[in-house]
Amino acid sequence: MSLEKKLFSLISNSREDARRQVTELFLDEHFGTGTKELCSKYEYTVETFKNYSVILKRPTNLNKGFDFIVTIESIYFKQDGGRRHKNPSHPDISSVLQQVKNNVSSNDYEKVKTIIWNIFKLEDFDLSTVSGITFTDYDGNSHPLEIVLLAIRWLFIEQDITYWNFSGRSMLMNGLLGDGLV
Repeated sequence: MSLEKKLFSLISNSREDARRQVTELFLDEHFGTGTKELCSKYEYTVETFKNYSVILKRPTNLNKGFDFIVTIESIYFKQDGGRRHKNPSHPDISSVLQQVKNNVSSNDYEKVKTIIWNIFKLEDFDLSTVSGITFTDYDGNSHPLEIVLLAIRWLFIEQDITYWNFSGRSMLMNGLLGDGLV
């Protein structure tokens, strides 16, 4: 089966509504007829910032059902076993935020924290308040922090879907709190 690429815009102000919209999107996927090339594959562009995109990829081998991988095209976060990855893990997010925290004023980092809390609470947020703040990826290239903040939004949603009956998005937020980043 071929790879289907789609655009998706989330319009939600509650965890329940976000979960519903994303799972309904996935329910519209065509079923596969087997594994490997017989598997149905989807990529959803869910955020863009300048020349960057946050893309959800399905299926994933991590969990079953409605799970997805959050990737940021053009950015490499780590290298495991000789492979670089575009999908930031929770430690990758912490590493980026720690790097930013170490390199900007405390006033500027407070703006970053405010955006993360607003994303967590599904409230409006203004990325222009952190304009000009950058981080360096695994390859040593500089990128705008805004694209990672948009990816965090989708990592929260992924946690809400995968771990709805548990703590959902609080898993990532508690990690960031424990690292002193929010």
